[in-house]
Amino acid sequence: MQYQAESLADIKTYIREALKRPQLNAWVQNQGLTGEDFITQLADKSENNFMYLRYILGDIEIGKYQDLTINQLPQWLQSYYEDHWRQMGMMTKPLPRTKIKIVYILSELRETVSRDLIVDFVKEDALTIQEVLEEWEQFLREEVIGGETRYGIYHQSFCDFLARKDIVQAAGVTLSGINAQIADNLTGGIFGNG
Repeated sequence: MQYQAESLADIKTYIREALKRPQLNAWVQNQGLTGEDFITQLADKSENNFMYLRYILGDIEIGKYQDLTINQLPQWLQSYYEDHWRQMGMMTKPLPRTKIKIVYILSELRETVSRDLIVDFVKEDALTIQEVLEEWEQFLREEVIGGETRYGIYHQSFCDFLARKDIVQAAGVTLSGINAQIADNLTGGIFGNG
């Protein structure tokens, strides 16, 4: 917080380097922007947050924002999360309860877990779980431990987003309910289910 000017300079350097990638550069040119205009506007939208840039620049490169102008891009990291949440259909009716359970379990566990453990928690088949994990891959970190792939939420700011009261309510879950489910599954695993 003390070094706002230095942070802004680092952000602009990061964007400038990213502009060397062909897909990103093509998007900027299609916008009718100069590189410096793009750097300035995106740096402002980022609020000096590198996570925002990591997500937005990646999404631009894969064509997610092909039909949007720079002014229509989400502003700030929380807005990006809200935009992605809507695009994932997380507020549709009926609510996608399986997806919601998966992301909240990952959020509340706060460490990486195997797909099999997620299957046990959510009580869905492995293919359904894998499809959701692939949909959410940009927000997840993967690590291999003992030959097993484990998944967790990539960044604390996404967990913070998920814990916001309005998001929790819109998702139709209770964090105490998710935590109780986690505790029941862990207790059942330790003491058996019968």
